[in-house]
Amino acid sequence: MKQYLRMLETFLQPVYVPPYVIGGHDVEHVWDIINLYPDLSRIYRVDSDEYIALAWLHNVDRCFPFRKEIKRLGVFNFVMNLLSTSSFDLQTQSVIADAVKQHDKRDNEEGDSDHLSILRAADKLVRLCFKNFQAGMQHWSDHPLYDPNFPLDYQVADKNCLWVRFMWNFEWIGMLPNDDVRNIIYVPDLRRFADAVRLFGEDIAMENNLSPDLVEEEIRTAAGDYYYMVAPD
Repeated sequence: MKQYLRMLETFLQPVYVPPYVIGGHDVEHVWDIINLYPDLSRIYRVDSDEYIALAWLHNVDRCFPFRKEIKRLGVFNFVMNLLSTSSFDLQTQSVIADAVKQHDKRDNEEGDSDHLSILRAADKLVRLCFKNFQAGMQHWSDHPLYDPNFPLDYQVADKNCLWVRFMWNFEWIGMLPNDDVRNIIYVPDLRRFADAVRLFGEDIAMENNLSPDLVEEEIRTAAGDYYYMVAPD
């Protein structure tokens, strides 16, 4: 199995680099997810080799060289093809492919496999840090920074602007499945991300003659019950 995982890494690493993939979904993102396994393996019963395969495969649909083939086959079948040379049994291959296909849905659902749950948790956790501020800028570089009609009101603003996406990151704290997963968050780094977003929001407020107090109100709304994790020191 280690040989297959090395092959998978060798095959995918070159396309997990811009311009072949959208910024923020690059090889560094893959390794960030892999590095969470020691913490997440205490919560979810997923084999380490299966987890590493999940990490490498979970963003294949973001890779431009694969877009045409994925459109033809669908994500599930494309991933199954990549898993066909592994020694995972067919049921495990199917569970991994299903997790890759479903991992970016909005909400957790009853009946989600451990593979899907661990991948969704990891994919959110790696965004709850300062590095995500840069990743967000890369990923949304061709989108507006904010909605001029609703500069700071993220709940009604155009969802395809950067400000809204940063607010969604704060919502993700509460969307993590339980406190065991939330306890993996390194809070000082999360607060550095929050501070960067605050500065960004204050610039938006200044450009639109809005009170800078609105920035903190939006962060408080987005973080909800977990605002204490991002509140200013």
